[in-house]
Amino acid sequence: MDTPRGRPLGPHRLVPRALNPGTTAGCRLHFEAFKDIAWNSPEFAAPADDPRWALPAVDPLAHTDWYRALSTQEQRRVARIRLASITKTGSQFEQLLLLGGTQFLMGLANENPEFRYFMHELTEETHHIQMFQEFTNRVAPEVHGAPTWLVKAFPLVGSLGSLWPSFFFQIILAGEEPIDHIQKSIMRGGGIHPLTDRIMQIHLAEEARHIGFAHAWLRHHAPRMSRFNRLALGLTTASPMHGCAITLRA
Repeated sequence: MDTPRGRPLGPHRLVPRALNPGTTAGCRLHFEAFKDIAWNSPEFAAPADDPRWALPAVDPLAHTDWYRALSTQEQRRVARIRLASITKTGSQFEQLLLLGGTQFLMGLANENPEFRYFMHELTEETHHIQMFQEFTNRVAPEVHGAPTWLVKAFPLVGSLGSLWPSFFFQIILAGEEPIDHIQKSIMRGGGIHPLTDRIMQIHLAEEARHIGFAHAWLRHHAPRMSRFNRLALGLTTASPMHGCAITLRA
């Protein structure tokens, strides 16, 4: 099921300028979890009784009779725990990306320009993991994030980075695209809490490049796959989409 790697996503003709490993600002500029977020700033304080804890309008739970019937204090508690749980799940997904991403990189030939760009992407993901985990630690360390069965399956899913990279990139998009849409909707709606808003600003800025690279990689490599590989990829694309949807609703 492996994807042909003999003709990489080149740095000039095939890669959009924004993804060019040699010129993109993304390879020169990046955020750091403990440098670009003032965690101890009074504005970013996140006590359990903070009145700013509220579910965003894009969250279906915010529109249920059950949530609306809760006291103000209970609504804050639910919002705080739910936001921390979603953030923890995001951290776990980024770790899955690292697992599969390093497997993918091991299969690339020397001088393949995809290595430099994707390695830079993984470096950014390590900072995303750090800021997601730090948020979870400060806000609700009791949450667990993704279901246990899914976390235990991560090593198997990560192996797809080398065994079936085209499907692995589909998994990346299945996880990144919905989160990107949700976070953009939240920010357009005015945000939630200064700390969550700062984290989302950083994440949105960097994930836009990551999503763009995954799309560009698939557009370039898909036509060069075998007929069987393309058929298998088309038949299995829905499964990671469904799995990520279940996780986001949890």
